[in-house]
Amino acid sequence: MKETIPVFILGSGRSGTFQMVKLLDNIDGIQAHHEYLFENILKPAVLYRMDVVNAEKIKEVLSQTHVPAVHYSQAGFWLDSSNALPWIVKPLYELFPNARFNHLLRDGRKVVSSFYHK
Repeated sequence: MKETIPVFILGSGRSGTFQMVKLLDNIDGIQAHHEYLFENILKPAVLYRMDVVNAEKIKEVLSQTHVPAVHYSQAGFWLDSSNALPWIVKPLYELFPNARFNHLLRDGRKVVSSFYHK
């Protein structure tokens, strides 16, 4: 049985994470998601970033969302991109030591302009 490799695209809002998913989801062997189960991840990720909850709480949430998704994926690569992922990189890595991480950076002036003109 082939092991699925999780890939996490990290970036702020308006940095191109959605475009990366649209591009990569068209490639055979890649199952790509933008903000996978974001409603479940955002609040605990923010609380973790603020040191209100510990890494075990984040791992508990990820064990109910991302772990099964990766485990049951038939693709060689399972991908998620989200602006909440940078806040929980350490717990992600601890749960997925074989994961790949890609951090997208964009000129802050262009991010602000993109928010203003969207």
